[in-house]
Amino acid sequence: FNRFMRETVETLEKVEIDVKDYQSKLKKLGFYKGEVDGIDGRLTDKAVRAFQAKHVDINGKPLRVDGDVGPLTQAALDKAAA
Repeated sequence: FNRFMRETVETLEKVEIDVKDYQSKLKKLGFYKGEVDGIDGRLTDKAVRAFQAKHVDINGKPLRVDGDVGPLTQAALDKAAA
């Protein structure tokens, strides 16, 4: 049980770090207006969708506007924020 709890907490901490990372990038690019808090809530979803609507993936195809920061959105976000 302790191992399970430790792994669960470590996973949640990693997710929070990842969310803070893309919130920071979205904020830098002017898409995110909220506080960089690691919470993937309504404002974050809105910012991700707005970013996706205006950017393309590594193959030059429009990103799917679904609010999820998958590998293609993450790559486009990394490139745009570099």
